[in-house]
Amino acid sequence: MAFNCRVGNSCLARDSWKKRYYDEKKKTVPLETQCSRLESDVETMHKKMLARLEADREVSTARSDYFMPTSDRNLNRVQATKLRHETEELKRKVDNSKIKLTTEMKLRRQAESELKALRAELTQKRINLSLHRSQQIVDSSQEFLAGTPSLRA
Repeated sequence: MAFNCRVGNSCLARDSWKKRYYDEKKKTVPLETQCSRLESDVETMHKKMLARLEADREVSTARSDYFMPTSDRNLNRVQATKLRHETEELKRKVDNSKIKLTTEMKLRRQAESELKALRAELTQKRINLSLHRSQQIVDSSQEFLAGTPSLRA
């Protein structure tokens, strides 16, 4: 993350966005735990509702032997509720997977751009080092030649 800042305000802008990003990232963990807790509460309520509907169906089936014909309406309600719940759960999983994929893609792009910048910086430093070494060799050879009397004449 050693970037050269060619424009004065670009570093400040990047740093402020980075700071805001990490502040929001810190807030995310408690919100995710609260969300998962609420999802588990909804799941528990859903299971209780299905259990109640199942019990009502069993009671109506037991009564139907004596009083009324079998009602498929309650059974259809239970099945529809189960299907709706399963559909919502699958949608939630798909949405979570999309979010994770998008995040991972952004992080990968950022890492690739940082790697590219670091490689460019490394190449520039290698070039500067080579130029510096060659200049030192030239300077030392000129000093050597200037100091040798037999080679001057």
